[in-house]
Amino acid sequence: MRLIYIILLLVFSYSLNVFSQDTIVLLTGEKILLKEYTFTDTDFYLSYTNKKGKHKTIERDYIYSINDTLGNVKCLYKEDTLASEDNEVQLTCDQMFFYVKGQSAAVEHYKAPFVTLGGVLTGAAGAYFPLIGWGQPIYPTVYCGVIGFTNSSKNTVKKKFPSYSDNEYFIYGFQEGSRAKRTKNAIAGGITGLFAGVISIMIIGAFQ
Repeated sequence: MRLIYIILLLVFSYSLNVFSQDTIVLLTGEKILLKEYTFTDTDFYLSYTNKKGKHKTIERDYIYSINDTLGNVKCLYKEDTLASEDNEVQLTCDQMFFYVKGQSAAVEHYKAPFVTLGGVLTGAAGAYFPLIGWGQPIYPTVYCGVIGFTNSSKNTVKKKFPSYSDNEYFIYGFQEGSRAKRTKNAIAGGITGLFAGVISIMIIGAFQ
């Protein structure tokens, strides 16, 4: 019986520790659970310990907010006052909230399996049909470049998230997030296909 109490106490302590963790929300929409954090003396970097107990550092400019378990949001994002001189579009903290929310939605919900498959096929094609000498990476590189110029249409985002159909910042955030994910999947697929193609050629050559 005593052993059961000890186990329950450990489980409760672990659960309490997990649910008491704050969360860093990056401008890319990614979320990082952390146990503790502190800003450096220059205030340009945030040093934190993640849920695995590893110590890491991240630039403050990459962070949108730090959210605690009570729902309080500490917005660290600041508009670049010099950006207007370069004709760059800058969002307010409230506008950025929806942009980051769109990015997070893309990170969590957007899937691009056919993009990954296309990367694998072009990578394999590069291995088997190189244009010139060691030109195997040309096919997947071109493919990744093309994918990088595409993203989800506004209508697709509106249908998937009707409650944000009138929020241009959420839609733009989702589009940018889906573009990043498509590009990442294309690169991963291209590398996988290229290596698989090269290895298969080596194996086939060894038996000839």
